[in-house]
Amino acid sequence: MVTWILAKKDLRLLLRDPRAVVVLVAMPLIFILVLGMSLGETFGQKPDDRLRISIVDLDQGYTAPDEPAEQRHQWSKVVERDLAQTAGIRVEVIPTLEEAQQLVRDSRRSAVTVRNPACRRSAIPPRRSAG
Repeated sequence: MVTWILAKKDLRLLLRDPRAVVVLVAMPLIFILVLGMSLGETFGQKPDDRLRISIVDLDQGYTAPDEPAEQRHQWSKVVERDLAQTAGIRVEVIPTLEEAQQLVRDSRRSAVTVRNPACRRSAIPPRRSAG
């Protein structure tokens, strides 16, 4: 019974002061809007804790000439696939060297791994003599 008496009293006070109604309704809405805009899309999402490896693949990869066509593969793609399958690592492929340099210059990446065409020569195993 006491609750209803207090509720009626507060309702009468609010009806006498329309500015109080505006403040009671508008302030929470403004607060929600400001928090929503400032926190944006990261609000409520779990950050990605995996280590990001950025790669620029300029190498065409090594394929052994004596392998059957269905078993040939690019060596750089094998390395990339192995990294992607490693737990705790997220591989990001950057399409061009210029873009990678710009990302490092802008401090958006601390380092980028570049697989250049010379990597292919170092991946080719030495030929063994048949004798």
